[in-house]
Amino acid sequence: IDHHSTTSADGEKNAEKTNIECECLLVAAGRSPNVENLNLENANVAYNAKKGILVDDNARSTTNPNVYSVGDCTADVPRLTHMSGEMAKVVVQNSLFDDDWRLSSLVVPSCMYTEPEFA
Repeated sequence: IDHHSTTSADGEKNAEKTNIECECLLVAAGRSPNVENLNLENANVAYNAKKGILVDDNARSTTNPNVYSVGDCTADVPRLTHMSGEMAKVVVQNSLFDDDWRLSSLVVPSCMYTEPEFA
């Protein structure tokens, strides 16, 4: 790691240079949605190849309200397993019970699991 910065309580950024010696370095740069071979164009479902399926606040496709999207293939949501589960609850409630649950009302903690454990 060449540089990292910290932000103090008053909002001031401080840059420092750090050298780390290690045997292995893992860089996790995120996930990409796998939507290219789904023929979404034929279903009139708008998507961004890098972000995923575009949805409204009810998890419906922005261009085809008969299609819902949850999980890692959905644009602009955290790509976390427990977020996918909460999104599925929204879809079930809205599609089967004609409710108006919203993605923006979800309160989902984010965490990362590591082996070995790190805190």
